[in-house]
Amino acid sequence: MTILKKVLILCLTLPLACTGAAAQGFVFGTFQSFRGAGLIMETAAPQESDFNCFALYADLADMYLGNAGAPGIKFNFSHNIRIAEFSPQTVDELCLFAGSGFSAGWVTDTGREGYGLCAALSGTFGARAEFSYRLVFTLGLTLETGGLLYREDAHLKSSLYRNGIYQTVMPNLTIAYRFK
Repeated sequence: MTILKKVLILCLTLPLACTGAAAQGFVFGTFQSFRGAGLIMETAAPQESDFNCFALYADLADMYLGNAGAPGIKFNFSHNIRIAEFSPQTVDELCLFAGSGFSAGWVTDTGREGYGLCAALSGTFGARAEFSYRLVFTLGLTLETGGLLYREDAHLKSSLYRNGIYQTVMPNLTIAYRFK
């Protein structure tokens, strides 16, 4: 089994292993951005105002730009804290949140040929709205700062993962359903 397959299996099973996810409910849905498309899962954290978000998505930005022929794959974990809550009459919950976590994946990078393995710390900021019929919309921005390990001329090299910084301005939208 290749390393990429092992990482993918770990990324898919990690959210399910979180304690308390089944007891407190979870949110499951889709991730959309110019960065890529995929799936997300949110679980409650021990603190009532916190939640964890797990995202697994195809890294598509360089494909859209014509710089890559196939998508990469990326996993992101973020522990988010509600920093401001609002009580409008039209939604059950509306909040601003900020969080930190990590990203890892097999991705392309600006100015480089081919794919490489990235590992980065991530910071997320966004707005989240949950409606009475359990539909959850989240709009956010994510900054990833870390490294990229790649092959060039039969040599293994490392550098700053530039797309993690450049793609910060690309918002992501998640549309999900809360299972209780």
